[in-house]
Amino acid sequence: MANSKEAVIQNIQKAVAAEKFHSKVEVNDPIVSLSDIRDVLNSYVSEQSTLSYKFKRFLAMITINNVTRAVNRKTEIIGVEKISHLNQAGIVTSNHFNPLENTAVRKAVYKAGYHNNMAIVSQASNNKMNGMLGFFMNYANIIPIANIHNYLGHDFLDLVKQQLNDGNPVLIYPEQEMWFNYRKPRPPQRGAYFYAATFNVPIISCFTEIIDLGIPDSSTTNFNKVQYRVHVLDPIFPDPDLDVKQNSYAMMQKDYDQKRQAYELAYNKPLTYDFEPDDIAGWHG
Repeated sequence: MANSKEAVIQNIQKAVAAEKFHSKVEVNDPIVSLSDIRDVLNSYVSEQSTLSYKFKRFLAMITINNVTRAVNRKTEIIGVEKISHLNQAGIVTSNHFNPLENTAVRKAVYKAGYHNNMAIVSQASNNKMNGMLGFFMNYANIIPIANIHNYLGHDFLDLVKQQLNDGNPVLIYPEQEMWFNYRKPRPPQRGAYFYAATFNVPIISCFTEIIDLGIPDSSTTNFNKVQYRVHVLDPIFPDPDLDVKQNSYAMMQKDYDQKRQAYELAYNKPLTYDFEPDDIAGWHG
């Protein structure tokens, strides 16, 4: 585990130096064929209306909500009042640095009054994971995504629209890939903002600060324990005078500006992409 994390950090340093902020840096992600990806997507779509899927989803969400409460007992939420009166679901954006950091965002939107189940967009390859994690990836209100044109243009749009119509916020990571414990907001990709503009819903903008507790983490070496503080930022609404493409770019820029400002206020320093060890929260490097 320690060696794999060190390898991930090396990959992050290389990606930052090359300004490839959406590169995959994890070293143990499953390798899944295009054929398997298609099978995952077809199975997911066809299973949605079955009683079996709905029952498994019910069980998965009970467990996820319990996990959210357990791992976020000390997570602080700031600014929740900014979204507590939106009266509509939206596309949630946040920085992506840990498999469980979405539970902190889930806690934030729950506190804002979204008591339905937040959906999360995740790479379809994750649905091929084994064991309990694989069960959650398939049934915990997670929408698979893959770069398959027919799926993105039809089924995926329908799945996102249905979640929004049901009052469920949809978390889409603009940074795309997870960078372990990386504190800085990375330049976003446009997808999340395209969907917000397409469905005329707000961006629910969040930035998660990672606090180094200074206590060694006994589960690994060279790392301290960390704690999260979620900053709920101003919601970003589509401009009725702009088309979808124009709105998506405008919303994307505003969201990045907000996250940059949140980072600078949280860590009391300007955002640059010169790598330093403190960029990785809790690391002793």
